[in-house]
Amino acid sequence: MLTLLMRACSIGSTLIGITIVMFLVLEVCSWGIMQVYYTVKIDDDRNPMQYSDETLRTLYKIPGSDAAELSARRRMLRELWQRVAQYEPLVEYSEAPFDGEFVNVSEDHYRHIKDQVPLSSSEHKRVFVFGGSTAFGYGVRDDETIASYLQEYLNEGANNDRFAVYNLGNG
Repeated sequence: MLTLLMRACSIGSTLIGITIVMFLVLEVCSWGIMQVYYTVKIDDDRNPMQYSDETLRTLYKIPGSDAAELSARRRMLRELWQRVAQYEPLVEYSEAPFDGEFVNVSEDHYRHIKDQVPLSSSEHKRVFVFGGSTAFGYGVRDDETIASYLQEYLNEGANNDRFAVYNLGNG
């Protein structure tokens, strides 16, 4: 009976060990694939959303005579789609740091918002926004994201409290 129990424990520990090794191999392979993928040169026109002028005017409520705003929205979309993700262990990817005209992501991987408070500030109550592409704000400028509007709303109604919102959405 003891021999049978020892044999079962031996088989069980072997299976657990093999499973752990397989997960480690998958993690290393994922990391390698991401490194190779993001080192390949990316064309300037990789934006898959080639919207017509009429579509952009409808989506962003741009008046027909405002060519500057239409051009700005095109530049914003190009900037959004030219960014690359950054490999992160365990979660696979996160937003890479980026400084642009319309989209800015800090070294701490949060997207900037209007009146962004530094993460090191201790004078504010912190609110973290997590989510996908909608939380990140694909298709809008930094100051048009949900997190930006949330900070504005929280600070309008606050008595003595000041809030700092950090957009940790991932697209």
